[in-house]
Amino acid sequence: MSLAPAPTILKEILKVLPGNFIRCHKSYIINKNFIANYDITTRYVAVKSADELTSIPIGQTYYKSLISQLKY
Repeated sequence: MSLAPAPTILKEILKVLPGNFIRCHKSYIINKNFIANYDITTRYVAVKSADELTSIPIGQTYYKSLISQLKY
């Protein structure tokens, strides 16, 4: 059995997820409904999880797309 690289697997997963999920990094898919804030200077997004915020990096490849989707 051979395994595909993580980016390929995440790309396939993203195809079947609802539109509120977006790719922000080669290793992360996030739900836009749980974004607390983002910092374009440090390129991190803060995601709400239970009682805390988790900082997730915004990859260079996904930066422009992510920011354009977050500006409502």
